[in-house]
Amino acid sequence: MNDKRPRRLLETVSARLDLPTDLVAGLSRVELLGFSALTVEHHQGILRFEDGVLELQVPDGHLLITGQDLTIRRMDGQELVVDGRFTGLQLQEDGA
Repeated sequence: MNDKRPRRLLETVSARLDLPTDLVAGLSRVELLGFSALTVEHHQGILRFEDGVLELQVPDGHLLITGQDLTIRRMDGQELVVDGRFTGLQLQEDGA
């Protein structure tokens, strides 16, 4: 079976319903504001939070955030907002 079919189907459905693909598919959404504020939607929890490193579980893998003075400003079941001076963002796909 072609692994790209479900994604294409979701893209088609979201386009026809005029909905964002990430919302329909339940994918994570990452928004970076400069080097000092980061919002992650659809996170699934914190895997690691230590000096200079924050690792999150997201539906499509793991998100690794590195930087200085990282602090979690707000966190709820769907959204996490991080402040600090970011030096790196890396999305690691599960199973890759």
